[in-house]
Amino acid sequence: MKSVRIIFQACITACFVIVAGGVALRMFYADRVPPHMYIGAFPVGGASVTQLSGVLLAYEQQLMQAPITITFRGRKTVRTFQDLGVAVDQDKTIQQIVSASHGVSVATPVRIVPVLTFQDEKARALLSQDFAEVLSLPKDAALAIDPTFHVSITQSAVGEDFEMKMLDSAIAQGAGMPSMPIISASTTASDPKVTEREVAQVEAFAQALANTGFHLTYGDKSFLISREEVGKMMQFVPSPSAHIAFDSALLKGYFESRLTVQIHVEPVNARFQVEDGTVKQFALPKNGVDLDEDATMKAIADALMQSSSKAELAVKEIQPAFTDVASSSSLGITKLIATGETDFRGSPKNRTVNIKVGSEKFNGILVAPGEEFSFDKLLGPVDASTGYLPELVIKDNATLPEYGGGLCQVSTTVFRAAMQAGVKITERHNHSYAVRYYGTPGFDATIYPPYTDFRFLNNTPGYLLIQTHIDGTKLFFEFWGTDDGRQVTIDGPHPYDRKPDGSVKSVLKRIVTDKDGNVIENDTFNSNYKSPTLYPHEPAKQATNSNSASSESAADGNA
Repeated sequence: MKSVRIIFQACITACFVIVAGGVALRMFYADRVPPHMYIGAFPVGGASVTQLSGVLLAYEQQLMQAPITITFRGRKTVRTFQDLGVAVDQDKTIQQIVSASHGVSVATPVRIVPVLTFQDEKARALLSQDFAEVLSLPKDAALAIDPTFHVSITQSAVGEDFEMKMLDSAIAQGAGMPSMPIISASTTASDPKVTEREVAQVEAFAQALANTGFHLTYGDKSFLISREEVGKMMQFVPSPSAHIAFDSALLKGYFESRLTVQIHVEPVNARFQVEDGTVKQFALPKNGVDLDEDATMKAIADALMQSSSKAELAVKEIQPAFTDVASSSSLGITKLIATGETDFRGSPKNRTVNIKVGSEKFNGILVAPGEEFSFDKLLGPVDASTGYLPELVIKDNATLPEYGGGLCQVSTTVFRAAMQAGVKITERHNHSYAVRYYGTPGFDATIYPPYTDFRFLNNTPGYLLIQTHIDGTKLFFEFWGTDDGRQVTIDGPHPYDRKPDGSVKSVLKRIVTDKDGNVIENDTFNSNYKSPTLYPHEPAKQATNSNSASSESAADGNA
């Protein structure tokens, strides 16, 4: 009897322990997900409700890279959830987990199907690409232009499209399984989005555009988008109402290659001069102009919507950096830091005129700190309309008259001022042969836009104000700016290897140091001058009238 009593007490104790353990386990999981709950193969059991967002984020990161194998008509593709634009709706999935947790035994395994969101258009595009060989897409009616600019309408055709709802459902169900099953895609008939009747509404206008092109106007100027360009850009747009439009990427390309350069006008800063140590304005600023691409594209789109083949170009003004003396107060122009000088004594009348006209282009120019000065860019067009006369230049292995002959006197003078100022010389070329106007060979700088330029970089701490003036037969370029204590040592020019035919070589050196003696620039300018006999003087004839400057001066001004 005693043994029976012991066994009975043991059973009672075991039952108590089991019941107590079960109660304790239920109390522990009162605000937690049951231990054997999964989303697919991903465990979420044991997490508290407040932890579910973090758990689901980890699940989604894993899910996004999981592969989905899709088959269609004997073909197969493998894409990830992320590829197909599938994501987890965290809020709804959490609600589903919490709801499924109620009344479920802590020992019962449960699998949850996640609530997913789908980007059907993204998935459709990928599958259409992957199964292009076995998928027949619907074909929209469209406009076609043949080489003779005849417009016709291509026929539409019924095709097929993927059953995205069925595909989405299969992916969602698969995501809730321990492993993702292979999914079979199916299709349904799909009508074209654009019919011949819709395109026919704009066929006549399309033909008119193909015949005449599209006209753009700006003030008294007009520009034509040619029939060839129109044919490439023209496309049919069915909504909001049937109309013609231009492909935006091709239209922007047309702007960049054809229009922008013709419309663009650089702004002109107010010009200044220094009098008694004070900066004073002597020429008013001018706003620049640039093509407003976005506004012009809208104007063209609006015109096409109204079946018009004309539109007004939109432009925007560009403000110059400096408009008055007040805005120049922080320029740092406090001292004359360098002067360049050349003598054009003996120059014929036309050459003297060209030097005066050309040097005036640079009077009052401001060069910002860190800005590169370009002689060609600031010079502008050189022809009869800008006041230049025909004079000798070195060109095409000859010395012949051309508009602007003598402008190298100006570029050489700028070069000498830049050398004295200690700024960084970034481009300089010597003449083909030694020119007598520049004295000892080796201290000249030839230019011939757009091929040959003279450039320097303003590496001083302030703006440089360039002033020019002529005193008798001497041309001066003055650089006003900030004195930062730099010192300039110029050695040369030193001619050598002179030959009886007039050819000669020369070397010019310069060392620029800062106020502490550290070297800023250490330059060597080598010049190699050929024999003048290689460039015979041609008899006077009608000078070339072009938009590019021609300014490589002849050796003999009386030629």
